[in-house]
Formats: sequence, C-alpha cells, structure tokens
Amino acid sequence: ERMRVRVRSQVDELRLLLQASLSVASSLNLEQSLPPILDGALSVTDAEGARLLLVPFDGRHDKLQTHFAGAGAADMSAFDTDVLKLIEAEGEMIRIENVARARTVLDVGAGPHALQAIIALPLQHEANLLGVLWLGYTAPHQFSREETDLLTTLSGQAAVAVANARLFEASEGGRQQ
Repeated sequence: ERMRVRVRSQVDELRLLLQASLSVASSLNLEQSLPPILDGALSVTDAEGARLLLVPFDGRHDKLQTHFAGAGAADMSAFDTDVLKLIEAEGEMIRIENVARARTVLDVGAGPHALQAIIALPLQHEANLLGVLWLGYTAPHQFSREETDLLTTLSGQAAVAVANARLFEASEGGRQQ
C-alpha cells in the first residue's frame, strides 16, 4: 500500500512538472505561463500562499511585478521586499522552518495570515537574479528534500518563462526601432 501511494505521488509530481513545462513552452505571456507554476507549488505543499516577485530591468524594488496564488498570498505582499532582500544577500534558497526562532532574520508573524515558515527560491538566468518564488506556511514546516527539489525545479521553470518573455520583449522593441 505504501509503495502504491509513493508511486501515485511521483506520478502526480511528474504530471505537475509536465504542465509547468508546457505552460512555459507554449506562451511568452507571463500571465499565462506563471499561474500553472504557482498553482503547482501550492498543490504539492500545504503552503498558505505562493508569490513570485520579478525584479525590473533597473533593479528597483519599488516596481516589483508580482504574481500569486493561494488564500493568503495577497496578504503576504507586505513581506515581498524583505524576502527579496534576503535572497539578494544570500544568493540561494532560504528555508525558515520556524519563524519564531528566526525573527531577527525575517518577522512575518503579523497580519491575518501570520506566517510560521517560509521558503524562498531565487529565479536566476545566467548570472542575473530575475526574481523570487516564495511560499508561506501558517504552521512551522519541515522541508523535505523531495519538496525542495520540486520547488527548485518549478523556480527554474519560472526563470525560463521570465527570461523568454524578457528576451522576446527586448527583440520586439529592437525590431520596432
């Protein structure tokens, strides 16, 4: 029985990755390609919300483009800049499994959807930070290797979608000139 459940879980994860890949490959429109990635991240975790922050070309944090999914995702926006700054400083995935023990790093324990755990993954293309995919949890959460591997793959898909959209936008701008 356990083996059947594990195989079913793996099939579901592969289906999710296929859907994410298809959305990235089929559209240069981020409004179409990113929702399956965000929804997929939520479907394999018990996160309250998933947010994807895109850094503009000029790098200004006051003009972040955001995409999100989940019940608490809109309320999580208050922490976007802090999460992005952490990723910029660390340059790699950040896991905070119990926010109560890490309030000096990031205090996300306020608001209607008080967060108790977060995971944030950089979206990188070549050597450039394009943005951050981050998920918030309303209870402390242990991140398994399988979960972080899957979220890493989804953040990679999101980075490809963003890079493709930006390259297309740049080429269209050049073509029109």
